[in-house]
Amino acid sequence: MKKNYIRIIGILFLVVFLFYAVVNYSFCSADMKSGLDLKTIALAFRVYATEHEGNLPALSNTPGKLSPEPSPLYPQHIPKIFSTGKALSNEKAPYIERYIYLGEAVRSNQEMKLFFERYIRMTKALDSPNRNVWNMQETKNPEMVPLLIEFPRKYPGCFGLRFLGVQIPLSPRVLGGVVAYLDGHVEFHTYPSEWPMNDVFVEVVSDIASLTKD
Repeated sequence: MKKNYIRIIGILFLVVFLFYAVVNYSFCSADMKSGLDLKTIALAFRVYATEHEGNLPALSNTPGKLSPEPSPLYPQHIPKIFSTGKALSNEKAPYIERYIYLGEAVRSNQEMKLFFERYIRMTKALDSPNRNVWNMQETKNPEMVPLLIEFPRKYPGCFGLRFLGVQIPLSPRVLGGVVAYLDGHVEFHTYPSEWPMNDVFVEVVSDIASLTKD
């Protein structure tokens, strides 16, 4: 009798283990894919820098566009997904790039606010953003400096059931984004949390994106 109970418990344990393995794979795959995409793009930026004396791409010359100037980058360095990433929007801006590139080292809320002030000042004066030279080799604490930041969006929860191709969520969706840092590592941050996945980042990016001309 005891052996039967042990067998039943063992079978139930195996079923539960396999269930959660499949569930986690099915529902966290979106997070994994975004992380891999951004890691690939960040690597391309680093390759570009090594071929240009450590200098990273200049910020776009188009007001409101927080992305690299495309001419020296596509198609040989930056994967196509960067230029075709899903656009987002909110009340302030009709169009926001999925992956945000600031073109300089910004490590905190305060530095983000200063970046915004410089950007607006240069845009009003010259109808173009401040295109500082950002040298990867001269940037201190690269593990703290975001290179590319995914604008926060809703991700599926990591638990659910997948049956005949239909996904049935069993946990709430998660708001957040993937961040690729200058040293090459990639992290997923929930929103709101620490810099850069917080309200300061979202507000500044939205204000800048609202400058985009149709």
